[in-house]
Amino acid sequence: MRKHPSIKVTDLILILLFISTMIVGFIFVCTDIEYNLNQQIARGYISREAAFFEIDNPSYKTDIIGESYFWDDGTSEHHVTDGADVIISDTGEMQINSSYIEAKDPTFVLTNKTNNSGLTSVEEMLSSGDTDYFAALHSGVLRGVYYQGNIELPPLLSGNFFTSEECLNKTPFAVVGKLYTKYIYKEDGKKYFDYHNRKYEVIGITGLSGDSALDSMIFVNLGSLTPEEQISGIYYIDSSSDNKMLYHDFEAQAEELFGCSIKEHDIPSALIDTVSGGMYLKMYLKYIMLGLLLFTFVNILIQSLRTSRSKISILKVLGISNSKILISVSLQYSFEILCGIFIGLLTISLIIITGLFSLPISTLIDLALKLTGISVLMLVFWIIASEAVIILINPREVIQKI
Repeated sequence: MRKHPSIKVTDLILILLFISTMIVGFIFVCTDIEYNLNQQIARGYISREAAFFEIDNPSYKTDIIGESYFWDDGTSEHHVTDGADVIISDTGEMQINSSYIEAKDPTFVLTNKTNNSGLTSVEEMLSSGDTDYFAALHSGVLRGVYYQGNIELPPLLSGNFFTSEECLNKTPFAVVGKLYTKYIYKEDGKKYFDYHNRKYEVIGITGLSGDSALDSMIFVNLGSLTPEEQISGIYYIDSSSDNKMLYHDFEAQAEELFGCSIKEHDIPSALIDTVSGGMYLKMYLKYIMLGLLLFTFVNILIQSLRTSRSKISILKVLGISNSKILISVSLQYSFEILCGIFIGLLTISLIIITGLFSLPISTLIDLALKLTGISVLMLVFWIIASEAVIILINPREVIQKI
């Protein structure tokens, strides 16, 4: 008796479904990760959700009390309405329409004290979070880094990034971009790099296989900076959770630690931000792709179970146990699904070897393993659905229909 041709078509579609789940899913997710990583790197390894702030030194501030402010420039009295532009000069004086006024509190001195544990006020504040995050002093290409928890660190071409404990160590460590490798020198078997008259031990080289903004960046441990350097710039915090909540936690501590508050800044814009308007569209594409995959999977599952129903009915009439029927029915499509997973993994391996994506190998391997796990879960669900059909088929009803 000739087999029904739909079985072969279903088998082929089943194999293609799991191959596409592996390959298309891998390519789509890698493209998304690389897109977001490129944006993050273009900003200096800073995500779009990062919160920027500086210590709000009151000796460089003034308040306009009420609705107006008056001052005398020696010739006449001038009036400035509330909300007028106020410019801070290099000397710390306030400039309004080329006339100067004194700062609000010239007697205030911002200090970065060291506590009994050897931590500066900045280090105490930045290390007080109760979640996973990356914090850094943002000063041109330099990043004075503190982080804690399980976070994504800048990708490395060689070496290691400093540990969370080393971030607060006073010994100068550096992870430099690959453009600086020609300035690295060796002493006593260790690599060093001089920056701003300070000697850093180089423990890693950051960058990607291709050119990127990481090539010109320098990451140093926060503890290697002097207390004065630590309060001289703008900081940012970047985490996978709520950066605003972290900011407010630090804000609550600032008054006690520094005698003044911290002030939030807008995230610096990067060229790549002007072409990132498709972020929401990409989210929709993810949902559409996931929906199509689930729709295809469910339809193939239903078609396969319908095709297997006749075989299951006959085996149940013959008195074969449910467990043996399940083995008989599931062996064929389990083999096909595993073939699809194997071909998908083989193709993914070739994609990784060819270097199609400029992502860390560990990220690519982790994604491949996750997709394999999803495919295996789909197989398990398929077997459970088959078992449910086997249990629901009543041999007496089958005999009556015959």
